[in-house]
Amino acid sequence: PATPEEGVEDVSGSRYDLNTPKEEADLRFCQLTREYQALQRAYALLQEQVGGTLDAEREARTREQLQADLLRCQAKIEDLEKALIERGQDSKWIEEKQVLIRTNQELLEKIHKMEQEENQLKSEMQDARDQNELLEFRVLELEVRDSLSCKLSNGPEFVFEPKLKFM
Repeated sequence: PATPEEGVEDVSGSRYDLNTPKEEADLRFCQLTREYQALQRAYALLQEQVGGTLDAEREARTREQLQADLLRCQAKIEDLEKALIERGQDSKWIEEKQVLIRTNQELLEKIHKMEQEENQLKSEMQDARDQNELLEFRVLELEVRDSLSCKLSNGPEFVFEPKLKFM
């Protein structure tokens, strides 16, 4: 802080000589107001970048709630593990689970293999259908050609007349 004898510089760099305590107080108030507004703008920009308001109390409550939930769940896990051990099913249950996991994996692989075979068979079936259509069309062509050649060899039963006449 400047003393009245030293004077005060404002943000623009101008120097004011302070003659009275009221002038000094007014000038300091204006300077503090500008600094406060600049801090508010900087805080708003920071909040915009962070993505919301930072509420320390809310975060502390949330953290405490999560820690309480964590402790409660850990206690529950310990209780369940103790109950399994008391029943003597701990290792048996894990072994059964591993067997089921292996069986499921084998079945998944089998399903995948069968799906591949199914797709291959569908492709082969479509190829056979296409080939069948081509053969049926070829047979039809041959029947028509044979029919025409028989009629032509027995004598012309029909006369070809040109539809277009040239001038």
